[in-house]
Amino acid sequence: MERRRKERQPGNNRRMKAVLLLAFLIISLLPIIGAGWHARPSSDDYGFAAEPRKVYLETGSVPKTIKEAGKVAGEVYQNWQGSFTACFLMALQPGVWGDACYGLTVIILLGTFLIGNALFFKTFLHDSLGFSKEDAGILYGIIMLSSVHLLPSATESFYWFNGSIYYTFFYALSLILAAGLCKRYHRGKGKLYWYELLLPILAFLIGGSNLVTGLTLAVLFFLYGLFLIYQKRLDLLSALTAAGFYLGFILNVLAPGNGIRMGEGAANGPIQAILLAVMNALRYVDQWSWSYAGLLSLAVLPVAKDVVKKWNFAFPMPLFVLIGSILLIAVGLTPQLYAQGIIAGLRGLNIQFFQWMLLLPINLVYWMGWWQKRREKQGTKTLRKRYKLLACLGLLFILGLRVISLQYPQYEKRVEAFSGVEAAEMLISGEAKSYARERDAWLTILEDPEITDAVLPPLTRIPGALTYNILSEDASFWVNQSAAVYYQKETIRVQSLQP
Repeated sequence: MERRRKERQPGNNRRMKAVLLLAFLIISLLPIIGAGWHARPSSDDYGFAAEPRKVYLETGSVPKTIKEAGKVAGEVYQNWQGSFTACFLMALQPGVWGDACYGLTVIILLGTFLIGNALFFKTFLHDSLGFSKEDAGILYGIIMLSSVHLLPSATESFYWFNGSIYYTFFYALSLILAAGLCKRYHRGKGKLYWYELLLPILAFLIGGSNLVTGLTLAVLFFLYGLFLIYQKRLDLLSALTAAGFYLGFILNVLAPGNGIRMGEGAANGPIQAILLAVMNALRYVDQWSWSYAGLLSLAVLPVAKDVVKKWNFAFPMPLFVLIGSILLIAVGLTPQLYAQGIIAGLRGLNIQFFQWMLLLPINLVYWMGWWQKRREKQGTKTLRKRYKLLACLGLLFILGLRVISLQYPQYEKRVEAFSGVEAAEMLISGEAKSYARERDAWLTILEDPEITDAVLPPLTRIPGALTYNILSEDASFWVNQSAAVYYQKETIRVQSLQP
């Protein structure tokens, strides 16, 4: 009896750690959800959703509103950008059904992000790699804490619908797609489950979203296809899923609107854009790895140590795995650097951060496995002698990269800027509630059909995390002009604080 208790103890301890960590994660999300509920439409939310909102107000018909959103996506495809699935969802931002409904944004985005990661962790770590549910839960909790609370901008991933749905939402869907393909591979060829039939459709929709996620998946699908061919496990479902993705992606890239938006041409040539992307990837990877997020990733090593020992895998060429990981981040940075010449906004950078929060622990575990397997065969002393020079060169490279990276603006995330802490401050100070109350008070003017030129009282408290390009005193500002169409006014401006 005593022996059985000792055997069960490690499992019970890990189960308790997993439960406590996941409970802490859930509690830490509550302020984010509470603050996000007070968000209201801003920036591009107005322009994309103006016509669907008008249809809904005139007819009260959900099907007609959805149909109008499809028309908006079609017009944008022809005149502005090829992201037809993303634009369709942008046109249906929650404020269409009423400004107060906009608070659903944080629930939709955060929920999808957490679910996508949970499915990926379950299928990849537990089903495929043999991690226990407890260990997979611990790793999930660690990486979700860093991803949600330490990302570059919570505003552009969880609070602002237009930017969040464009990048974070489809990143989460790509994880769900990866989980489905991973589960299919693990099961092998055989009977299809009903949800697996949805994978080609999901892949098509992701291909038609943003080019950052699209280009990343284009590379990954190509590599996955080669892997399946090498393993002689390429099946019809995997081929159809890849075909669905590439069809959506090609339609996205070849949209007439892309050429119109780029005007005279790309900001950089392809080669220059790729080189800039690699340089920026090195910089971001260095800075993120030395941040709180990078330090938190070290916590995965004790959890994975025992599992890695059991694997009959030699962990070959860890350096190439690291290089490939950095290049994958560079792939995601390339579209913006090619088209615009800069990394515009933090919403696209957020998903590169999310990816690195997955890739960094994978690399740490891979290097740990490489060291363990060779130590078992060669012994610690022999291993140290053989790889002493390589270790010194690696250390010099890391230090050199650190020195170069310090010459650029640093990624800094002070404790008060952690997503949960920032959200809690907005709630405790009353700033979020005050903002929502004053924004809702604007509706008495904005929804008055007798008023054609709306002059709005200034907001007394503006929580930066809940806003993105809000209305200004200048009626000619593009956000004001978009809002005027959205609320069916001639002009809209915010009253000046100056007498």
